[in-house]
Amino acid sequence: MADITIQPAIRDDNDLTFITPTAVTGDQFVNTGSQYIVVHNDSAGAVTMTVTTPALADNDDLEIEDRVITIGIGDISITGPWPRDLYNDEDRKVTMVFSAVTDIKLAVIE
Repeated sequence: MADITIQPAIRDDNDLTFITPTAVTGDQFVNTGSQYIVVHNDSAGAVTMTVTTPALADNDDLEIEDRVITIGIGDISITGPWPRDLYNDEDRKVTMVFSAVTDIKLAVIE
């Protein structure tokens, strides 16, 4: 699993540095609740990004389903912010795993 460097969103021309997501194990970033995930799908098919929700619902200790986002062919997806009480793990990180990583580019901004 790779840690993603968070990039600032600025008013001037902002050249984002994109990475290829890590296959199988996924990627993560430290979440303060003000980050957005940017994904560019340049592959030949739609992909899904699954964002883990380690939180439990109410006092019943019921698991909350992970958030699954579909990114179509050629689409650029910007999702977030990610509420800390739902998406942060014990290390204050959000974890995401992609169904495919070939021709997928990823950045996290705040």
